[in-house]
Amino acid sequence: MIAFGAFLKKESFELLRSYKGFLFLTLFTFLGILSPLSAAFMPDLIAEFLPENIELILPEPVALDSWLQFHKNITQIGYVFLVIAWSNTFVKEKGPLVLLVTKGLKRPVVFFSKYIMASAVWTVSYLVGAVITAGYTYYYFTDTWQTAGLVWGLAGVYLFGLWLLAFLFLGAVLFDSTFGALAWTGGGVVLLFFLELFVTLAKWSPLKVVTSFTETYQAGGITTEWKQSAIVVVISSIFFLVIAPILYKKKEL
Repeated sequence: MIAFGAFLKKESFELLRSYKGFLFLTLFTFLGILSPLSAAFMPDLIAEFLPENIELILPEPVALDSWLQFHKNITQIGYVFLVIAWSNTFVKEKGPLVLLVTKGLKRPVVFFSKYIMASAVWTVSYLVGAVITAGYTYYYFTDTWQTAGLVWGLAGVYLFGLWLLAFLFLGAVLFDSTFGALAWTGGGVVLLFFLELFVTLAKWSPLKVVTSFTETYQAGGITTEWKQSAIVVVISSIFFLVIAPILYKKKEL
């Protein structure tokens, strides 16, 4: 436990020194502000740039539009940034790690310290973005605000982020390169989208906790598909986090 705490402290200092945490907070703060503002003012902007002889009637934006913007920004920008930022986790420190391991540091300690730090950055950044979006959304769309389904929809997006990190770290251990980790993760996500084409498999796909955001929001609570997908996300994440340290322990540094 002493070694684990010491290495976790070392990782936190490295995080501060690399400005990675600052970049995450900056990006997610920006996405948190951008999402509700885009929903609130996009109809006016579209109307402003349309030719005068064309009349386009757009529905009034509601709270769901703001959260859909947030959902799109996280899945298209946030996830990509998350994967790229941690793709070189086990590559950049090979030299220092050899010295530490030879002095008795256990490799599972290294692995879980890095995963916990990455998860903490994702958790704080995502929470900051969601809270900012919630504040602006409530301000602009008070009349259509709802909480029940929203919480579970946001939870699904968050859980998939943790799943992505676990899957990415497994790829980083397997391929021992930044490109290999990125290709592994990208290929896995493409495969999940492919499985969405099959109705039976899609119901149990980890991706469903993300793609069912609108349905969960409108249902006002957990849907059966969300629950099934969340179970798969948790179980598969645990599997990745069990097998990856075992493989990492057997690899040459």
